[in-house]
Amino acid sequence: MSQLTFAEAEYDGEKRKIRREKFLDRMDGLTPWKKLAQQQAKKYSSGKVGRKPYPLCVMLKVHVGVDESLGLIHRLTATAANVHDITQADQLLYGN
Repeated sequence: MSQLTFAEAEYDGEKRKIRREKFLDRMDGLTPWKKLAQQQAKKYSSGKVGRKPYPLCVMLKVHVGVDESLGLIHRLTATAANVHDITQADQLLYGN
């Protein structure tokens, strides 16, 4: 790990957010993370036998269905990280 220079430290405070960062910030505000984690906790391993499991918040994958024209979220599902995306695809498609 390298130490920041004075120029880098000054620039970090003024850096403008890219579209991806704006999208992720918006998703954090809109997504009910605690409710999704509670739903998955019922199915998640308790770690009584075998290796200790990772924390649930690390192992949660969210599938989002978004309306193409308006950008509105119409479906949100959460699964364990080892579940393939194709299993949720039919539930996320909407309309024609």
